[in-house]
Amino acid sequence: MNKIIFEGAELAGKSWIMSQIYNSIEPKSRKSKNILDGCHWFNADNGVFGTENSRGVIEGYMKIFNSLSEGNIIVEKFTLSDCIYQKLHRGKDVDYSDINKELERQGFKIVLITFKEDRELLEKRIQDRLNLYPHYKEILREVD
Repeated sequence: MNKIIFEGAELAGKSWIMSQIYNSIEPKSRKSKNILDGCHWFNADNGVFGTENSRGVIEGYMKIFNSLSEGNIIVEKFTLSDCIYQKLHRGKDVDYSDINKELERQGFKIVLITFKEDRELLEKRIQDRLNLYPHYKEILREVD
C-alpha cells in the first residue's frame, strides 16, 4: 500500500503531483466498479492548521488513517505544515513526534515539494488559483 504525505509551500505544485499519483494508483487498486476506493486523497489543511484546533484535527485524521490502514492514502499537508503555521501565525512551537512515530509505524512517507523561485511562474500560479478560488485573495501576499 502507498501512504504518502505531501508537504510544501503554497503554489509549489503539491496538488498537481498528487493528481498524477492518484490517477496512477486509484484505477489499479479499485475494488468496486461504482466507488473510487483505490486511493484515498485527503486535503488536510482545511483552515485549521496554525490554530488552536489543529492538534485535534490531526488526531482525528490519524483515526481515519487507522480505519483505512489496508488502503492507499495520499495527504496534502499535515504535521510539518501545522508546525510552520503555528510558528508563523501564533509564535508557538508544537511537537508532533508522537504522531510522526505513528505515521512511520503505519508506513507513511513524507515528500517535501520545493520549487525554484520564478516570479513569472508564481504570478501565473497565483492567477490560476484566484480564478479557481476567488477567496484565496484573503490570504494572498506579495510574491516577494
